[in-house]
Amino acid sequence: MNKFQTDAPIVQPPKPPTYAEKQFLHTFSAGALLPLLQSTITAFVIFIVVFVIATLVFDAVDPFKPAGVIATLVWGFTWLSLQKRWLSLTRLEEIFNVDLNNDQVIGEPQVVKIQVTDVKESGHVEIHNIDLPTTPQKLSALAQGLLNGMSCSEKTWTGAGKPFSSPEFRSLRTEMLRRGILEYVSPKDPRQGIQLTKVGRAVMRHYSDLPSPTPPADDADAE
Repeated sequence: MNKFQTDAPIVQPPKPPTYAEKQFLHTFSAGALLPLLQSTITAFVIFIVVFVIATLVFDAVDPFKPAGVIATLVWGFTWLSLQKRWLSLTRLEEIFNVDLNNDQVIGEPQVVKIQVTDVKESGHVEIHNIDLPTTPQKLSALAQGLLNGMSCSEKTWTGAGKPFSSPEFRSLRTEMLRRGILEYVSPKDPRQGIQLTKVGRAVMRHYSDLPSPTPPADDADAE
């Protein structure tokens, strides 16, 4: 995890999970039994809820039918959702080189882990753990550009030959805004653009020194 203070960043490289730490996923219990139980319990709860509503609210002649149909649909949807998550966690995406869960990433989503230590003027210390949905290399390209005055607009950073896809950049920018790395120039008028905060500049200064994809050509447009 990378640790930052607003005035002097201290860095420790993140440690990715090992195969041994995820080996439990390759078991019958994790791959089939647990999702089956979760799906069944969810469907049973929905069955009871629909049955009670159909009986007490709508005075249905046969409340078992709507409750059974809806519970069956919920059971199937929950099972498929859990299986998609399991497929992603077990790295089958990387084996077959296919984006199985439609998250725009093949394999596990890349995350940059940061710990920000913010020392207030009063001496009070606040520690925030932040996960940024990107890679250190792409964050480095963004850092170099933002510190050099480039816009934080989607047009600047996405498209052919640029570091990010549109969904990836939107997700990253949203998280950076939420965690106080970026802020609107004018909260009352977001059209005036986005800028780095004090903490954001400390983080970007560190990542600007890392090897990165070629930053995009400067774009004066701001969102």
